[in-house]
Amino acid sequence: MSTIRFVHCADLHLGAKFSMLPRQVADARRQCQLDAFAAAVDIALDDALPADVFLIAGDSFDAATPPLRELSFFNSQLRRLKDNGVRTFIIPGNHDQYQPGSWWDRSEPPAEAVFKKPGLHKHIVAILELTIAALPADPTKSSVNLLRDLELNIETDRSILLLHGTWLNFGRDECDVEYHPFSSDDLAKLPVDYVALGHFHGIRDATPLDGPTAFYPGTPEAIAFGTGCEDAGCVIVGSIAEDGNVAVEQRKVARGRHRRLRIDCTNQSPESLERLVADDLARDDYVLVELGGMPCAETAVAANELKEKLQGMCAHIDVTVEFNQIGEIPEDNVFFVKFRDAIEQKLVDAPEEDKPKWRRVLELGTVAFLSA
Repeated sequence: MSTIRFVHCADLHLGAKFSMLPRQVADARRQCQLDAFAAAVDIALDDALPADVFLIAGDSFDAATPPLRELSFFNSQLRRLKDNGVRTFIIPGNHDQYQPGSWWDRSEPPAEAVFKKPGLHKHIVAILELTIAALPADPTKSSVNLLRDLELNIETDRSILLLHGTWLNFGRDECDVEYHPFSSDDLAKLPVDYVALGHFHGIRDATPLDGPTAFYPGTPEAIAFGTGCEDAGCVIVGSIAEDGNVAVEQRKVARGRHRRLRIDCTNQSPESLERLVADDLARDDYVLVELGGMPCAETAVAANELKEKLQGMCAHIDVTVEFNQIGEIPEDNVFFVKFRDAIEQKLVDAPEEDKPKWRRVLELGTVAFLSA
């Protein structure tokens, strides 16, 4: 019985719309997703250490009905794996959830097993003495803890469980909604060697004390500037030894970085602000720069020109400005005072959801007056 090698990915979100980006940039991001998935397959087919199994723990696609290009590419990569003797195991997630009439229901991807319908599934790979267990997402009962009352019997020496859900202990910052929530205690009771998790978009080690090794690999190519985007861009490459000992490593598959930079502009000059951002950019980066603090008027003006100045230094850059105060208030400027008073009254009267808009109007108007 030899060591079993695996590649674990999740949350590919192929076909994501990237609606926050310009169309051409969004098209490029979707191509990056395909490239990252192909890179993960390349790792599994490495001649030096080829994988035995390839695991996809949910959200292969961003929607239950994927675009034809992404679907065709996905299947072509699965055929590469199958033609080279790598067994692929897949579960749906909450974005590409199984439903009657969905893509999962109408087709059979070229994989060893696609565990579609809710409930416990087990697949034994006899030649490897390996059990692959799976708990596909149940869209009708998304708040249910699938592990709490699970009775899982394993008949082989080594085993892996696929699960798409919310780890409660250290994942709350990434999920507005808990989807099939579970705890470290639930993981600790599982009689498996490795738990291949999906749902969080940044890498997370969810391994409990005295329990199986458990990881979220994060999305291979980040799809938003939210929590976890800095940890995206990788897959997990692992092995299970004859004695059940599990070893894992993080392997990068994304070409660039998807990053969020938060900068306090309070003590920055226009030159130092531009240098601070520019020095941290790379050609393949997709960057959101969030500027805050209490800058001088000159820096506030420069902040609104930053995106245009730095656009060519990376794949895409966007800049948001949320200053607390800008420069000195020119009380002798009657036009500015009227403008300021009117907008501040709007801030008082506006419903809470509209207040950020009026703060932004005040901020941009102040910059305009100060730079006139």
